[in-house]
Amino acid sequence: MFDSEGIESAVRNRTASYLSELLMNIAYGNGPLYGARGSVDVEPDIEVKWSKKAWRLVVKDAYLKPGYKFALATGYPEIQFVGWARSEDINEEYVGHPFGAKFIRRNKLNPMETIFGV
Repeated sequence: MFDSEGIESAVRNRTASYLSELLMNIAYGNGPLYGARGSVDVEPDIEVKWSKKAWRLVVKDAYLKPGYKFALATGYPEIQFVGWARSEDINEEYVGHPFGAKFIRRNKLNPMETIFGV
């Protein structure tokens, strides 16, 4: 599957995604890190998803592991965290997603200030 997005937009989106992971690691106390492929973005159990519009948090089925938390971020260059959800709460089918995914609407996310306390 090819993406019709322009290179400038693709670079901006990838940069925003990495910045989101880095900021979440700093907030958690891990220092300036971002997630490596094959591991969670923020140890021990947080995945960070960046979205340009951020009206829902979308996660591919393969990443929905029990006990994981998913944080939704948006904006660039100023990153804003919208909220978070547990894997088990992300359960609406994303019909037509090319890789199989589920989502949760923005208004159903937990407040960000609670992500580290649970």
